[in-house]
Amino acid sequence: MVDVELVQETCCSCHVCFWITKEHRARLISTKASFYCPSGHSQSYSGESDATKAKNALAEAENYKRYYREAQEELNKTRKKLTCCKKALKKVP
Repeated sequence: MVDVELVQETCCSCHVCFWITKEHRARLISTKASFYCPSGHSQSYSGESDATKAKNALAEAENYKRYYREAQEELNKTRKKLTCCKKALKKVP
């Protein structure tokens, strides 16, 4: 016996409830392919998939990390310059 996990869907046109397999739903989301409700209305998933959202979030996090590193380097350079300026000012009579 094969276990099949079903997920409930609702038609965006007639609001009839129907079920499809979890694997088929995942494939429809990733391919953006059209499918039909039992009443014959065309459906499709138009938003980003969870995988795409995660990939985008990871890329955004990497950008923030890079920005933070660059800002930290700039801060360190500025601190060094400030220390040099303070030392130079102490030498001024």
